Amino acid sequence: MNESGVWRCIINFILKGNKMFKSFKNEVVTVITPIGEIVGRISKYDTHTITLKDPRLFVAENENGYGFAPGISMTGNINPTSAEFSVYSIISIVESHPDIVAGWTRATSGIIL
Repeated sequence: MNESGVWRCIINFILKGNKMFKSFKNEVVTVITPIGEIVGRISKYDTHTITLKDPRLFVAENENGYGFAPGISMTGNINPTSAEFSVYSIISIVESHPDIVAGWTRATSGIIL
């Protein structure tokens, strides 16, 4: 098996065989990528891609704590409703801290928790 085949097997295990990952579907998660941390709700996934609903780039601020960029890139559309990520560009996916979930909810819906 070549290197590409090994990665496909690993990713297939993570996405299809890992029960913890399956529990993330429809949950607000933090996707850690080389460009930063992106918070959103997992709407679907397969062995090659993960789709987040209402993705927002986490932005650390000095005096005010933290916030969210109105998207995931400097030149992309503002307030995207979804974004698809290659599993090859993801370092990790973790459960978001409750304060981050509340901030993401405010940023994407206007609801104050």
